[in-house]
Amino acid sequence: MNPIQDSENMDPTRTKKRNASAQSLATTTQKKHQRQGEKHPLSDYAAGSITKIVLSNFMTYSSVSLTPGPDLNVLIGANGTGKSSFVCAIALGLNGKTDLLGRAKELSEFVKRGETKATIEITLKRTSGGGDEVDVVKRTLTKAKGGTKANTGSAWHINGQPSNSAEVDLLVKGKHHVELGNLTNFLPQDKVASFAGLSETDKLSTTETTVNNGELWKLHEELIAKKENIRNDERRLSMLQHSLDQNTRSLQTLSADKEKVEKQQEFQTKAEEYKMKIPWIRFEKKKVEFSKIKEKYAESKEKLRGCLKEKEIAAKPVKELEVLEHKMGKEYSVKKKATMDAQVKERTALTKLRGLGTTYDDKAGLLSSANRKEKDAEKTVNRIKADIKNITQAMSEIPEVADTNLDLLKTLKAKYESVRKDRIPLDTRIDQASMRLRPAEQRVRNLEIRQSDLDSVRGKKLKALTHAHRNAINMTEVDKEVRDLAKRLNKEKKLKGPVLCEIECNNQNNQTFLQKHLGLSMLSSYVIDDDQELLGAINNLFKTKRWHLMCNNQTDTNEHVRGANFKNEYKAYGVSETLDLTFTAPNCVMKTLVALNRVDKAAIADVKVMDAAKYQEMVNSKLGKIGQVYTTKNVFIELRSRYNSKVTFETEEMRPLNFRLFGAQVDREDMEKVKRDLAEARSQVQELQKDQNDIVEQSNALKRREMEAERAWREEKARLNKPKSDKQRLEAKLRSLQESYKLAKANTNLSATREQLKKSLATLATQRAQQVQTYVAVLDALFAARKEQDLAELKYTDTKIRLMHYKNIEAQVRDDCDKVADAHDEITEKKQRSARQCKEAKEEADAEAPLTEELKKKMESMPDDEDELLKEVELWEEKASAVVCNNPTAMQQYKKYEAEKKDLKEKIAALAPTVNGGQEVIKGLKEQWLPQLQKVLGEISVAFHTNCRQVGIHGEVRLREPDDPDEFSQYALDIHVKFREGEPLHALDKNRQSGGERAVATMLYLISLQNLTKCPFRVVDEINQGMDPKNERKVFKQMVDSASEPSTPQCFLLTPKLLNGLEYNDNVTVLCIFNGYRPGAGLHLQSELQPCTP
Repeated sequence: MNPIQDSENMDPTRTKKRNASAQSLATTTQKKHQRQGEKHPLSDYAAGSITKIVLSNFMTYSSVSLTPGPDLNVLIGANGTGKSSFVCAIALGLNGKTDLLGRAKELSEFVKRGETKATIEITLKRTSGGGDEVDVVKRTLTKAKGGTKANTGSAWHINGQPSNSAEVDLLVKGKHHVELGNLTNFLPQDKVASFAGLSETDKLSTTETTVNNGELWKLHEELIAKKENIRNDERRLSMLQHSLDQNTRSLQTLSADKEKVEKQQEFQTKAEEYKMKIPWIRFEKKKVEFSKIKEKYAESKEKLRGCLKEKEIAAKPVKELEVLEHKMGKEYSVKKKATMDAQVKERTALTKLRGLGTTYDDKAGLLSSANRKEKDAEKTVNRIKADIKNITQAMSEIPEVADTNLDLLKTLKAKYESVRKDRIPLDTRIDQASMRLRPAEQRVRNLEIRQSDLDSVRGKKLKALTHAHRNAINMTEVDKEVRDLAKRLNKEKKLKGPVLCEIECNNQNNQTFLQKHLGLSMLSSYVIDDDQELLGAINNLFKTKRWHLMCNNQTDTNEHVRGANFKNEYKAYGVSETLDLTFTAPNCVMKTLVALNRVDKAAIADVKVMDAAKYQEMVNSKLGKIGQVYTTKNVFIELRSRYNSKVTFETEEMRPLNFRLFGAQVDREDMEKVKRDLAEARSQVQELQKDQNDIVEQSNALKRREMEAERAWREEKARLNKPKSDKQRLEAKLRSLQESYKLAKANTNLSATREQLKKSLATLATQRAQQVQTYVAVLDALFAARKEQDLAELKYTDTKIRLMHYKNIEAQVRDDCDKVADAHDEITEKKQRSARQCKEAKEEADAEAPLTEELKKKMESMPDDEDELLKEVELWEEKASAVVCNNPTAMQQYKKYEAEKKDLKEKIAALAPTVNGGQEVIKGLKEQWLPQLQKVLGEISVAFHTNCRQVGIHGEVRLREPDDPDEFSQYALDIHVKFREGEPLHALDKNRQSGGERAVATMLYLISLQNLTKCPFRVVDEINQGMDPKNERKVFKQMVDSASEPSTPQCFLLTPKLLNGLEYNDNVTVLCIFNGYRPGAGLHLQSELQPCTP
C-alpha cells in the first residue's frame, strides 16, 4: 500500500476554503519538512525513523507495502481493515514480544490463515542528516509441519545478511534507542487502558525510560537496587551480631555437660575395643567351614569324572547304529521308488488296454447304426417327395392382385394424409395458446400471494426487511423459496424465520432496543429446530442464489427460562428487566438469540437513574451476568479482552434508527396497484382460456376424422398384402424341403462306410491281443519290485529297533551322570558361597577393626570365646550408662558452637565496612538523580499544563516523594486533571474519569513528552476513540503542532475515523487503510482519492 500524498481538492469551492484554512495555519505552524512528489527524501528522516514497512502473508494481508512520512502519520480506516496489523508488524518486526500487543500469544496466529510462512520487512534510517543509508530488518515466521501453535520458527536478516534476535536487539535498542515495552513510546490499541491503569510508581518509571535516553531510569533503578542491598546488609549484620551473642551464652551453658560426656566416652571406648575382636573370631569360624567344604568338593569332582567316561562309552554304539540306519533307509527309499515306477507302468499298460476295448466297442456301434440309418433314409425320401408336390400345387392356386385394388388403396391413404395435414397446425396453435396462458396464470398466483402478504403482518415485516437491505435482497421471494424447499423435504414444522417474523414485541422502546441489539443480519436469518439435512439444503440455496443470509441450526431442545439472569438487586441501578423478557418467540428462536446475541445478559434501564458511573458501579459489584444496558439515550457496554482478564467500559449514544423493522405499515398505494393488476391479469387469463378451448374443439373433430381414415386405409392394405405373404411363406417352406431331400438321399447308400468299419474292427482286435501280453509282463515286474521293497523294509526296521535299545541305555547313563553333575554343581556353589562368606568376614573384620600391632597386643589378653567377649562389652557399656548426662550431644554441640563463633566474628569484620561505604555511594547517586528528575518533570508539567489549557481543561504533573527520602522505590508520578470548572484536580484514574477523558489526558501527556524522548518514533493506536468531537479536534491540532516542531520523533496515529475540517499541514502524512474486498481492476483507487487529500 502506498501513502496517499497531499494535493488540492478538485472542487473549486472547497479548494478555496482549504487554501484559506492553510494560510491561517501557516501563521502559527512552520513547515518542518518539504515533500517532493509522492514521497519525502530520505534526508528528511531522523535516525531510527521508519521509512518503509513491507508485509507478506501477515495477519490479514497477502502482500502490502507502507511508506510513512518523517513526522506525523495518520493511519485511518474502518474497524477490521488492517490498521492494527501494522502496529503488530512494527512490534514483532523489531523483536518485540507478543505480550506488548495484548492480542494473540503465539507467533503462528500472526501468519495469515491458510499460509505457512509470513515475512515482515522494516526499513530504518541509519543516520540523521543528508545520508541515505538505511538498515533493513527482515523477520520470517514459519509454521511447523505439525501445525502446533507453539512450533513457529523465526529467521532474522539485517541488510540481507542472516542474523539473530540478539543482534537485532543491539541494532534496535542499542543503536536506535527503540523501547517497544514503554507505553509512552508504543501504545497499541488493546493497551490504551493499560497506561491510565498504571500505578503512580509505574508511570514514573515509564516516563524515566522515555526521557534523556533512559539515563534517569537507570539511575533510579540503581538507587533502588543499592538501597535494597544496603538494607539487606544491615539486616544481615544485625542478625550476625545477635547470633554471636547467643552463641557465647550457649558455650557457657554446655561446659558442665562436656566433662560428663568425656567420662562416658572413655567407658564406651573400652567396650568398643572388646567389640573389635568379635569379627576376627567369626572369621576364624568361617575359615574352618571352608576347609571342610573343599574336601567334599574334591570327592565330588572325582566321581563326576568317572560318570563322564561311562557316558562316552555308551554313546559309541549309538553313533555306529545311526550311520547304519541312514544307509538302510537310503536302500529302502531306492526299492520303494522302483516299486512306484513299476506301478506307474502297470497303470499305463492297463489304461491303454481299456482304451483299445472302448474304441473297438465304438466302431461296432457305428457299424450297427449305419445299417439302421440306410433303412430310415429311404422312408424319409418318399415323405419329402409327397410334401414338395403338395406345396407346389398350393402355390399355383394363389390368386393375382388387380391394379384397380391398388388404386383404391392409394385413394384411402391420400384421404388420411389430407386430414392429418389439416390437424397438425391446430396442435401447434394449442401449444402456443398454452404458452401464453401459463405466464398469465402464474402472474395471477403471484399477485394473489402479494395481496395476501400485504394484508398480513408477516408480509409487512418481509417488506420492511427488503427495504432495510436496500432492495438488494427481496425477502418476500427468499421466504417463498425457503418455505417451498422445506415443504418439498416435508420439514415445514422444523423451519422458523425470518427471526423478525417470529418475534412478538408490542412496546415501541423495546422494539428499538431489540433492533439495535440484534441487528439486520440476525433479524433476516432463519432458525432450524435441530435438523442438519434441512440446514445443508437451505445453505446450498443461499449459496446458489448468492443471498448473503444466515441459517442457524439449534440443537438444544431444553426450554429457555426467561429472566434467569435478572435479580432484584439490579433495580437499585435502574435496571427493570432483561431483553429476553421484552418479547416472545418459539423456543428454538429464543435459544438461538440467547446463544448468539446474549439477549438474556442485556438489560433495559431507566435513563434517569443509569449513567456511566452507575453502570461501572453495577458491573464492579458483580451481582450477576448482565453486561450490556440500554436506555433511551445511551448504551453501556462492558468489554473484556480476548487475550487477558482486563475489562473496559464504553458508552455509546442511542442514535435514532434509519428505519423501523418492527410495526411496519402497509403501503396503500402499493395495495391498490396490486388489486388493479390482479383484476387485469384474471381478465386476460379468461380470454386466453376461451381461445384455447375453441382451438381444442376444432382439433378434436379433426382427430376423429383422421382416426377413421387411417383405420380404412390400414384394413385395405392388409387385405391386398395377404396373397403375397402366403406365397412368400410357401416358397420358404419349399426351399427347406429341398435341402432335406438332398441329405436324406445321400444316406440311402452306405455300403462303403460299412466295409471301412469292418476293416477297423479287425485291426483293433489284433492290437488288443498284443497289449494283453505287454500288460502281463509289466505285472510280473511289479510283483518282483514289491518283494525287494519288503526285504529292504525288514532290514531297515531291525536297525531302528537296535538303535532305540542303545539310545535307551545311553539316556540312562546320561541321567545318572546329570544327577552326579547336579550334586557336583551344588557342592561347587557351597564352596564358592563359603569362600565368599569367608572373604566377607575378613573384609568386615578389617573394616571394623584393622589388625594393627597395637590391637594384636590388646587381643592377646582378651578371651577367645565370642560369648565371653559379649559379656565384657556389656559390662563396660553398663559403666558408661551409669554416667548421668542430661545432654548426650553436649560434646558435638560444644564443638559446633566454637566453630560457629569463629565464623561469625570473621563475617562481622568483613561486612561492617561494606555497610558504611554503601551509604556514601547512595548519597552521591541521589544528588545526581533527584535534581535532574525534578527538572525534567517540571518541564513535562509545564508542557502538560499548556496542552491541557489549549483544549479547555486543567492539568499538572507532580513528583510525589515518600516520608523517608531514601525509600527510592516509593517515589511516584501523579498526573492531576480536571475537566469541569468548580471541581478540584484529581489524579488520572481508570475508575474516575470516563474513557474519552482518559484518552484526552493520556494523549496530551504523550504530546508533552514529544520534545524529551530519544525514541526515534512513537505509535499510538485509536487513542481518539471515546473523545467528544470538540476534544478530538483540539487534541489533533496539538498532535499536528507537536509534530511540526524541530527535533521531535516520528509519530504514528491510528484511528478508524476523523472529524471533518481538521487542520493539517505538510508535516502530516495521511495513510488510508482498506484491506479486504477491493473494487475491480478498472478502478484506480489512489488516483481517485489523490485530489481529495488535504
